[in-house]
Amino acid sequence: MLELGRSKSWTRALEQVSAHTRMDAQPLLNYFSTLYDWLRVENQKTNNHPGWNVAHDPYSENAIKYPWNGNELYLFKASMAYAMRQYYLETKGEEANFMTSRGRINAVFQLNDATLEFEGLRATLAPPTEQPANMWLAVFGGVMGVTVCAGAYLVITGAMTRMRKAKKQEEPENPYVEAYEGTSNQAFENDSTQTGF
Repeated sequence: MLELGRSKSWTRALEQVSAHTRMDAQPLLNYFSTLYDWLRVENQKTNNHPGWNVAHDPYSENAIKYPWNGNELYLFKASMAYAMRQYYLETKGEEANFMTSRGRINAVFQLNDATLEFEGLRATLAPPTEQPANMWLAVFGGVMGVTVCAGAYLVITGAMTRMRKAKKQEEPENPYVEAYEGTSNQAFENDSTQTGF
């Protein structure tokens, strides 16, 4: 039937295979009849009835137990209506329903991390703001700045020292100026000085 369905419509393929144009659930009911009989017997043993109680409301106990007055209820409905309208006006693919207006809703109800009062709803607080630059980037920039400044200082002072030495060597020496290096000994300045004999 799958092979026929590629080349023809599924209704024609179904007609060729089963000679019917409409789907019939009877083969599935026949296949699961033993399971259905077993479930019916088990339900009778345990006195269970198939289905569920429509009037049963387990969430009423955990509903918000805050008494809303008319003004607060109107404000809440207006905020939700604004959020839903804003969501449906924008293109899809964003956060679901009222989460796109979380900042506005938090401002209306004055919510923050310490005062979330609504349990059962996901928190509508905005995510914490991230700094544009990481801390390690600032530290790295500071260390690199100090390193570059120290390197520039060393290069400039070294070049200036070399220039001073080169300038000293280029100056001609005056032969008539005595260069005193060291200390003078008074004993050898006068020849007539007796030494102690």
